[in-house]
Amino acid sequence: MAYLIQLSDLHFGPKKHDVYKQHLLKLLDVQIARLPKNAIIKFLITGDLMDSPSRKNMYAATEFLNELKRRYHAEVQFVLGNH
Repeated sequence: MAYLIQLSDLHFGPKKHDVYKQHLLKLLDVQIARLPKNAIIKFLITGDLMDSPSRKNMYAATEFLNELKRRYHAEVQFVLGNH
């Protein structure tokens, strides 16, 4: 069975993004631990991935997307949003 996890309005870019990212990953760890061991996990990020389209924000967002893929062996799809 596949599970779709929707995230939105992550707004990568603020100076505290590492703190927020770590907190979000801990919350996801708890929720994903409740799923069956062989579950297929797919993330859908539905907008506002970054505060603004800068190179620094792009790197922070890409790092997070790659972390989701590695940590949860998940597929990740996203929409940048209007920021």
